[in-house]
Amino acid sequence: MKISFDEIAGYVIYRISDYNAKYENLFKMCFYQNDNNTYIKTYPSKSKYIEKMTKRYAECAQTMFNQLGYFQLFPGRMD
Repeated sequence: MKISFDEIAGYVIYRISDYNAKYENLFKMCFYQNDNNTYIKTYPSKSKYIEKMTKRYAECAQTMFNQLGYFQLFPGRMD
């Protein structure tokens, strides 16, 4: 899964590409839009904490989607 960001016309675009097909339903459930084999979500570039959100998303998106889809155990679980 590749995570990238663009800033266009006052919006920050979160872009997911090179993903396994098992994630597609999760992206749709989380209101991402399909854009030519990538999934995107946009936020106003003036959103409060957008820099922190973007940094954290870059660090944690893969883990977040793995946990959401139950493809990875949650931290602290013993099974």
